[in-house]
This record gives sequence, C-alpha cells and structure tokens, in this order.
Amino acid sequence: MPYEIIREPQGIHKRFWGIVTAAAFLSSGGQFHSDPRFENIRYTINDFSETEAFTMGEGGIVDTAAINIGATFVNPKYRILAVTVDPVIIAMARKYDQITQMPPILLFATLAEAREWVRASAWNGARPARPPSPCT
Repeated sequence: MPYEIIREPQGIHKRFWGIVTAAAFLSSGGQFHSDPRFENIRYTINDFSETEAFTMGEGGIVDTAAINIGATFVNPKYRILAVTVDPVIIAMARKYDQITQMPPILLFATLAEAREWVRASAWNGARPARPPSPCT
C-alpha cells in the first residue's frame, strides 16, 4: 500500500506516495478508526505531498464521507487536515465537504503549515481560524 500511518500523541499523520487509489485511502482510514485510541485523537493529517495521482472518484468520496460520519459518533472532536496543492485532491476535499455535515477539511500547502495549525489549536476547546486554501 502506498501509505504509512504515523501515530502521534494527539493525532495521526497519514503519509501517502505514488498512485493512491480509493481502496488504499479507505484502508488507511479503517486502520486508524478501528484503533482503540481513536476516540482520543484530535486530528488526522492526510499528507498527499508525495503523491503522483489520487484516483478516488465520486464513489470513493461518498464511501469516505459515510465512514467518517460514522466515526464521529465515536469521536466527534477530531479534525481532518490535508496537505496538498494538487487541484484534483482539493476538488475532492471540497466535494467531500459538500456532502457531509462535518467540519470542513482544512487544506494546507505544506506539512509545516498543517503542523502549525495543530500546535496553535492547543485542544482547549477553541478552534484556530480556518487557514487559507492553497488554491486561490
């Protein structure tokens, strides 16, 4: 599979590379949603900075949305962050946002920017401002 899951004290960093299929992406989500520690995480960073292509498609977006909506019953506090400047992935994230009632995916151009948002959030109930989209 073209990904690795890196567990962090308060979250998950999923690093993807190469060609990422819907099956691989859904598998990565299933692995951390089924972890007993899932109920305590505060974020997941989906890092697409090393991907060549993301072949999710509309069906994969709907499947991902359904899985994540279910996961919010276990942990309603976690946020999804994505690191990418790929217009295809950004469009998929926006489509995902349109079909869910969840907080929007936070898009960042670099991993450093995503990490700064995580650091600034401090998990004290306050949410930092939504970052600017890497695609303006």
